[in-house]
Amino acid sequence: MTVALIGGLDRLAPHYTAIADEHEGLTIKVFSRFRPGLSDRIASADGVILCTDLVSHKAAREVYRLARANDVELVCTHRSSVSAVRRSVAELARVCRCDRPCPGCPGACGCEGARKRR
Repeated sequence: MTVALIGGLDRLAPHYTAIADEHEGLTIKVFSRFRPGLSDRIASADGVILCTDLVSHKAAREVYRLARANDVELVCTHRSSVSAVRRSVAELARVCRCDRPCPGCPGACGCEGARKRR
């Protein structure tokens, strides 16, 4: 599972990516700023975590729009702390939308697309 983390603090990026080490098969890509080409990265992610405390309203609206347009799960958190990101990863794992059983999923949900939303 690949998660795009939008926002957050640059100095915490190593800590954010270390969360992926706690879960088998998880990759976290950190984007502390909204940049050109981010729409392609959001479209290719399995989930997006948006830290709303450190991004502009315009960027937050754009991330929300891109996630909806690409049918990507979006979890918003007001805080950019490591523990808030860890909770958001756990929430994404609960709404995992795999097309096949996913024993390597961080939540080990074993879903078979049954939780697909929309």
